Amino acid sequence: MSQHSYNPNQPPPGWYPQPKRKRRVWPWIVLVLVIVVAPIVGFGACTAAVDSAITEAGKPVTYTYRVTGSGSDVRIDYQTDTGSASVSDVSLPWEIGETFSSLINFVHVSAILDQDGGKVTCEVLQDGKVVASNTASGPFASCTAMPPAN
Repeated sequence: MSQHSYNPNQPPPGWYPQPKRKRRVWPWIVLVLVIVVAPIVGFGACTAAVDSAITEAGKPVTYTYRVTGSGSDVRIDYQTDTGSASVSDVSLPWEIGETFSSLINFVHVSAILDQDGGKVTCEVLQDGKVVASNTASGPFASCTAMPPAN
């Protein structure tokens, strides 16, 4: 047996400890930025989008209701900013503009012909462009034009 005694708390003879590896700091910095800064930036962008939507929703919107065709004594129902309205015994063509105080509206126009019939077309225009249209013909024919939900 050798005279050297082995101490389990010491490295064996001839063994040299490896230098400690330096830990990289940049991954931790990136992680902190992602966890802390990204939600703040995302919240800011979300807030800007909501503010824009609220501002847009507060702007008045003007629609033009148009009813054309060959019918006489036509009844027309349409939506206003404060409710619904109707006119009777109308001769075609007929047109009216309605301004709404917000984007959230139930915009529509309907027309009903009398027993003499004919042809009738209902249209809703926004900024001069037709956004909804419908046509019907015959006695007591009716049409309704309602744009997609806004």
